[in-house]
Amino acid sequence: MHKEFVWTEEYSVGVAEFDEQHKHFFDICNDLFELANGTSFSKDAVLIKISQMGSYANYHLYAEEELFAKIKYPGVAEHVQEHDMFRTSVLDFVNRSRDGSTDLQKLSREVSEFAARWLFDHILFMDKKYSKFFNEHGIK
Repeated sequence: MHKEFVWTEEYSVGVAEFDEQHKHFFDICNDLFELANGTSFSKDAVLIKISQMGSYANYHLYAEEELFAKIKYPGVAEHVQEHDMFRTSVLDFVNRSRDGSTDLQKLSREVSEFAARWLFDHILFMDKKYSKFFNEHGIK
């Protein structure tokens, strides 16, 4: 499989658990990209993958937010606001995927590109802000 979205050390936030979760997000984006651009397009597979992305997003974002509260991360308000915008977009994608008139191949391409772009930007410009703070609190 061609990987469109490649995780590199540049995206490491210095917290192993979150790096692994981010890598998994990249895998989901790549799966959606492959479904949208491959020769074996499957509506069922797209529906499952978009739903999986939504579930995994909620799991991962909650894990970060739980840690923010536990160690009293000072940038929590701005960070959670970004998470909430992502959640709203993902919910929209899930709802659109369930609409029988939606072109799922086009939607899967849109979702993979949106999620990867958001993930790249979010990791580099938001998550990197918590790296030092987490590490100083013994979270690596």
